[in-house]
Amino acid sequence: MCQQSLSSKLRKKELGKWRLLLAVFIVAYTLLLLLDLTHTPLQWDEANNLIGGLLLRRGYFERYLETNMFYPPLADLAIAGYFTVTGVSVFSGRLLGVTFASLSVWVTFELANKLYGAKTALIASIILGTMPGFVWLARLTMLETMLVFFFSTTMLLFLM
Repeated sequence: MCQQSLSSKLRKKELGKWRLLLAVFIVAYTLLLLLDLTHTPLQWDEANNLIGGLLLRRGYFERYLETNMFYPPLADLAIAGYFTVTGVSVFSGRLLGVTFASLSVWVTFELANKLYGAKTALIASIILGTMPGFVWLARLTMLETMLVFFFSTTMLLFLM
């Protein structure tokens, strides 16, 4: 009984070390994503997402329902929230991608930790975070990073 509790304490301490490394990586990753965030010109779907957030931010709900119903409204609501907090700009809208990319890295750690252990989970998180396509999408106002987050979270909750 005493050994088992000591063993579980040691495992928690070891897992704490990996979570600390993950936290350091996520903070550095997020700061790097925020550098010169508005440098890239607007991409194809970004304009629709930004306009949807702007319409919701300004209270034009009827106009929003007429024009933007082919995208999930949660992204537009999040963009409207960023517009409310930080002002209407491309930078504010692109915070959606940065936020959900960072959250996706964290959820990937939790999912891989549950399946393979903390060391492998940290490696998987770093690999996801440094994939060129994922970094590119994380710096845009696109739905893909949000989709990766919610899909990964669904898988994690399914396995719990």
